[in-house]
Amino acid sequence: MLPDDARSCTECGHLISRKLRDDLLQEQPAEETEVRTGRTAEASIYQIFLTVSVAVCGIGLMSLFFFWIPDTTGFALLVDDSLHGPGSDLLRFAPVTVSLASAVAGTVIVSGRYRFLIIPMGLTMTVMAFFFLIELRNHYSVDPSFGAYAAFAAGIIVCLLGLSRKV
Repeated sequence: MLPDDARSCTECGHLISRKLRDDLLQEQPAEETEVRTGRTAEASIYQIFLTVSVAVCGIGLMSLFFFWIPDTTGFALLVDDSLHGPGSDLLRFAPVTVSLASAVAGTVIVSGRYRFLIIPMGLTMTVMAFFFLIELRNHYSVDPSFGAYAAFAAGIIVCLLGLSRKV
């Protein structure tokens, strides 16, 4: 609660404008409104997407250590190797996909709209970059070991930060 004549935040010292102060003191609507219901649904979808993303990144990270996980989860179908046959042709376009997603993410950041899309897009780019590193290893014998670990660790960190963010 703000004191009646407060001009700055007591915790951080930030100056509070009259408009912001009036907005903070307004009473929240008690009934279910269309805007309130829409925001709740949007937040739920965001939480579900990020929870699934954390699970996918965790399974991907564990599959680098336990070789039975790709066969069980189906990750083996995404890469080319001698045991599982040809992988998806879409993975060869990972750099293009990451570049396009980066351009869209940059536009989102600059415009200030749809900010809730930034974390899922960042995660998607991280996963696509990881699969591109696997393709490099399989086609050109380049070992992406540290890059792969770092990519999935970054994906997990981004997801966990996104889950802790209030929507």
